[in-house]
Amino acid sequence: MSPRIEEFIRALPRLPEKPSICIAGKNDIAANCLLLLLKAGIPPAALCVVANRCDTGRHTWQRSLIATARQAGVPVWPIDEVKKLTDLRFFSLEHDRILRPKAFATPHLYNLHFSKLPAYRGVATSVWPLINREKESAVTLHRIDEGIDTGTIIAQKTFALSDGMTAGELYVEYTRHGEELFMEEVAKLLLEAPAGVAQDEAASSYYSRAMINYGDAGLDFQQPAEVVHARIRAFTFWQYQLPLIAGRRVWRAEVLAQSSGLAPGAVKPEGDWHARVGTGTTDLRLEYCFLDALLAWGKGGLRPGSFPATLPALDIEDVNGWTPLMVAAFHGSVEAATWLISAGASLGHQNRRGTTALMYAKSHAETSGNLQIVEALLKAGADPSAKDQHGLTVLDYCDREKTPLLYQLLSKAVINHSHNRAKIS
Repeated sequence: MSPRIEEFIRALPRLPEKPSICIAGKNDIAANCLLLLLKAGIPPAALCVVANRCDTGRHTWQRSLIATARQAGVPVWPIDEVKKLTDLRFFSLEHDRILRPKAFATPHLYNLHFSKLPAYRGVATSVWPLINREKESAVTLHRIDEGIDTGTIIAQKTFALSDGMTAGELYVEYTRHGEELFMEEVAKLLLEAPAGVAQDEAASSYYSRAMINYGDAGLDFQQPAEVVHARIRAFTFWQYQLPLIAGRRVWRAEVLAQSSGLAPGAVKPEGDWHARVGTGTTDLRLEYCFLDALLAWGKGGLRPGSFPATLPALDIEDVNGWTPLMVAAFHGSVEAATWLISAGASLGHQNRRGTTALMYAKSHAETSGNLQIVEALLKAGADPSAKDQHGLTVLDYCDREKTPLLYQLLSKAVINHSHNRAKIS
């Protein structure tokens, strides 16, 4: 534990009546920073959270701040009540409201912004640096003032942007570096109130919500290949949207060294999952989204007619936190599930709710009365003892009276699994 955090904890009342730290925001960045504070020894009663309006209290492909707080015993407060707290450190981590310091009783207001301030104030910071072909970005911890992302800078962590990085990948990097920066600086901010360094207004830029339309990547194939490629990457965020070219969703693109003579915008298929498209300079090689076909197959659709030579990461989660194997398990698609496992999909993968493919297979067996998908996953090595966010196993969710055959199957699997583990140890 940091000595400064120890000092902060020692100064707290034995039974805090009001929180001393507030985390306001969404997704992994807010939830994980809350968990890091708890892990550092901050008692739940000294914390509170303010959730974004889109937070349903359920983990998806990202953690819910509400769900994380409730599981840890941290209270969820309305923002208007938080504003009344005088001795409070307030941290905005992807918060969805514009905050006015004059409305707060505390002066200790900080924001973690996903950009290299003073550049890219505002929104869509995973998009614009890629469109503008920046070589680096950063996460910035700054004081909140009356402007939008204009407060004095407390600390900043810069990182490189790779040539092929997509918006989804950039968002993950923002989160990773943001958590690191938060934990590097939070101990100091709990005891001090640094003035920070003023931002250089001459180097500033601002991007509003009205400047972005996620439904239209704005691809102009008369432009050079590098410009088109940048826009494709900027709109590639699989959980939310992918660029559409010639009626198909594009997963990734690559700038080729030469032109094949294709007119700008003309598409030449290269098998089922790749194509070339002409630009104002050289061609781009497109990779279509094979995950779409996997999900459709898992839901009971047709088996793909062919498979790409290089598969995408099969444990990637969709916006709801489901991998292709989880989708196949829930729909009882034994053929799709078997292929996914043989191709490398992880039977042990747990989403942020702690749910496994076997748990989703159990749901299908309950509703359909067909045990094949459960049997297939168990035969492949699925762990029936894995526990979800509530500390419950797949057997704990099984009703012995309503589905006795399923209960017997899972009970036997638990016994066999325990026996096999004992033999190994």
